[in-house]
Amino acid sequence: MIANLEAALLAVMDTSGLEVEQVDIAVRLDGLAALMTKAVEDNSSRSQNQENCQQRFSALEKEHAEAFDRYQTIVEEIESKQGRAVQMRHHHKRRRSEVAGALPLLLQSLERPPTGTPRELPTTPRD
Repeated sequence: MIANLEAALLAVMDTSGLEVEQVDIAVRLDGLAALMTKAVEDNSSRSQNQENCQQRFSALEKEHAEAFDRYQTIVEEIESKQGRAVQMRHHHKRRRSEVAGALPLLLQSLERPPTGTPRELPTTPRD
């Protein structure tokens, strides 16, 4: 039962999918930042329609902001899951040591002969 509980906790606290997404978004952020830099450099080095250039830059800027917000959310989710995992492991470890500490006492109580006179079990009258 304890092994099943530990497996369930690990599944709930798993951050591997979030970590993969975090890396993907970090790569995307780098690519968007490079495109934004290139757009600024292109605009300064050659004559272009400023309205088109500004629209393109604004679209890149918006996409970057959205990706960055998602990145921050993922970081918070990972930290939250890792914090809960630490708390759950600590609680689970404490409970296991409490159970392990109580086990010898339970075994001792089962090994001791009963003291006093045994009680009569109540009987029901038969008709």
